[in-house]
Amino acid sequence: MSTCFDNLTRHASTAWNHQGEAAVNHRRFLVPIALVGAFGTALTPALASASTQSTPGTATSRAANSTSAGYEYSSPAANSVFHRTSATSPNPGMFVDMAGGNTSTYSVQFQITLGNLQSGTVTISTGWGDGSSDAQTVTAPVKNGQAVLEFSHTYSALGIYRVLVMASDGQGDDAMNATVIETGSEYVPYGPTRILDTRTLGAGGAIAPHGTYALKVVGAGTAGATIPAGVTAVALNITATQGTGNGFLTVYGDDTYGNIPTPLPATSNLNYAANQTVANLVIAPVGADGTVDIYNGAPKGSVHVVADVAGYFTASTQSAFLAVGPQRILDTRSGVGAAKAPIGAGKTLNVTVAGGADGVPATASAVVIHFTTVDSTRNGLISAFPAGQAAPNVSNLNYAAGSITSNTAVVPVGKDGQISLENTSTGTTDVVGDLAGYFTTTPGTGASSYIPLPAPVRYIDSRPGATDALNGQGPLVGPLGALTAYPFPMPFTDMTTAAVPDVVTNATVTSPTGNGDLALYPYNPAQPSVPTTSNLNYASGQTLSNLAFVAPSTIADVSGNHDSAIYLGGKGTAEVIVDEFGEFIE
Repeated sequence: MSTCFDNLTRHASTAWNHQGEAAVNHRRFLVPIALVGAFGTALTPALASASTQSTPGTATSRAANSTSAGYEYSSPAANSVFHRTSATSPNPGMFVDMAGGNTSTYSVQFQITLGNLQSGTVTISTGWGDGSSDAQTVTAPVKNGQAVLEFSHTYSALGIYRVLVMASDGQGDDAMNATVIETGSEYVPYGPTRILDTRTLGAGGAIAPHGTYALKVVGAGTAGATIPAGVTAVALNITATQGTGNGFLTVYGDDTYGNIPTPLPATSNLNYAANQTVANLVIAPVGADGTVDIYNGAPKGSVHVVADVAGYFTASTQSAFLAVGPQRILDTRSGVGAAKAPIGAGKTLNVTVAGGADGVPATASAVVIHFTTVDSTRNGLISAFPAGQAAPNVSNLNYAAGSITSNTAVVPVGKDGQISLENTSTGTTDVVGDLAGYFTTTPGTGASSYIPLPAPVRYIDSRPGATDALNGQGPLVGPLGALTAYPFPMPFTDMTTAAVPDVVTNATVTSPTGNGDLALYPYNPAQPSVPTTSNLNYASGQTLSNLAFVAPSTIADVSGNHDSAIYLGGKGTAEVIVDEFGEFIE
């Protein structure tokens, strides 16, 4: 048994029960479900925020206090095009400015600002890119020569659309503006298949310090069935290995669908130490050029990178997401979901994940599961793949003997509603699986499509001096501290329905003073409880990240907020960073 404290040790064969622990032994940190990205040890504590718009058709990720879900779209007045037929035209300096965001999977809302209106009546027409349009009129005088109008539209199909706004006074003055928007995207199972291994000949070799590898996702994959164009995001299991120094990796989209280059975000996806092999799931946006960038943030020393794709998202009707739990569906130590026995050396365990008793229907195309290996007797790795297929040359987590190792996986469902877990080690290991949700082509109520942020946003940073939702709270305290709740308001409220989306986040623990585990989970203010699942397990002094699909509480607190919570189990304190990659919205 590993000495690392872990809520995974609280299973049926022991007397430990999360729900039965005294409330005074836990400290709970509530966070609004708007997180995702990751922290790198070499990164500054600066927070990412929405950038000032200075380019046409810019799509940016929203700041923590945004009032809209998903993308914010804007195109500034500087992008207006002016036409004047004569020096006597009444509104020669007229312009239009547009800003808005997604309000649901299919819907968007914009505020159109008409400026420098001096006289006459101006008609503002909005073309939504799907053949439909709306129009409103404004007549001078208006306060300060400026009028703000609201336009909203619901598309009949998922897609990527160009929104065009035209203002005309009918007397020779015209102004127009445009931006490219995305509706929600849905998941397509793929593989899993390896699309990058820098160790192999022809892959370009290890990524140098502060170097970037441009991974072309579109066109990669299995010959004859490669990943098609039009992909908006991709699910990649990224592994760092053979690093010659300590460092971190940041994975992000090379550009947006407006062909706007994406700057390097102030986040990271995984931290690695010299000669360490460590993996983490990444859901990265893919822009118009079909490329994902992998940046090595090491101050010195190179690193090899492996990338295995388990599916992609496209702006068309495919598989929608439904959150479940989190709930434990597999624990080989106690016989949950499988026989009470570790997976043997070189053996494969089939686990029923769809059509069984866990609430996942037989129509599920893929499941999102947080896997953890524990009590491993040798070093090894676990590969998760659809049952009924030959074991692919991929990996989901690499573990060391005696360690507790975690990683989240998106796994396509195979034969008889099962997935397969292959243990390539020469020793045995127990495996625990916590279900976060599933994708299905026949969704019911609550099914959501994905809207990736163009670049990840740092939302939680407990390190002193941060100006995030914790306001530099400082190290979070494990269960030895007093029970304290921090109800943070949701940073977004859907602009029309006030619906709260599920969020794809990356949680990082750094500078822990003891062994422990971290869980992100919906917080019910009416019935506060401690989670029975975990998202990552850490040892004293370790920096560790893991991707998490996090659902907010369905019950609002007294302020009307739908909260999520950070729970730390174990001993001592730890700094916690949570970044956001995107949101699943209805």
